[in-house]
Amino acid sequence: VTIVGANGVVIITTKKGTGKGTLNYEASFGVSSITKKYDLLSAADYAKINPTQNLGGNTDWQDELFRTAITKQHNLSFGGGDATGHYRISYGILDQEGIVRRSSVKRNNISLNAGKKFFGDKLNINSNFTVSNSIDGGIPNGLNSGFEGDLIGGALKSNPTMKVFKSPGVYNQINTSELNPIALLNLSKDNTNTLRALGNLNAELQIAKGLKFKTVVGFDQSMSSRKAAFSKDLVVAGIQNLGRVSIA
Repeated sequence: VTIVGANGVVIITTKKGTGKGTLNYEASFGVSSITKKYDLLSAADYAKINPTQNLGGNTDWQDELFRTAITKQHNLSFGGGDATGHYRISYGILDQEGIVRRSSVKRNNISLNAGKKFFGDKLNINSNFTVSNSIDGGIPNGLNSGFEGDLIGGALKSNPTMKVFKSPGVYNQINTSELNPIALLNLSKDNTNTLRALGNLNAELQIAKGLKFKTVVGFDQSMSSRKAAFSKDLVVAGIQNLGRVSIA
């Protein structure tokens, strides 16, 4: 799908159906990962430099935070056409994981593309419509980390001798000024749901040889809602600094 803005008008171009009505299915699969990790002190090296802060653990916070992410995409379409017109309807699904654990994008969309010629090809009418619903799984990360640290900033500066959990199911959190980044990730929610509809209808009339009149009507409407919250089990001081809402 190609979207072009022209003086506030949304123009959409998609694949056109040709020939006898045909059902098509397409699928793709991909993986992604962080290009390069930051070169940080290991737990052993950290303990040598800061023996008083040796907490007995061995944690690579970058390994705990990042992952090899999987992307899956499916598309089912049916379309056809001839010299006088065409039609194509399609339904697509995208399920994309982010390289930061728990981040994701899930999207469903349906599209219709149709056109017809009238009066000996003098009048050509085309329409394109798309409706999509997206759910974005966000992470508690900001433009700057502050002294408490956001998610990625916290992972880069956290003590590698600190264990993720101090007991089964209980996160290790030393104090209110340095958050456990994995606790921050797993004890928070930040989801955005967006419903979007866009399309256009255009008509082209040949008035005389070398002279055509074309008009385009387009629309682009969207509704979005976001829910963000932190568990009560996360250090309160850090929550306040990040500007989120605490949940009981």
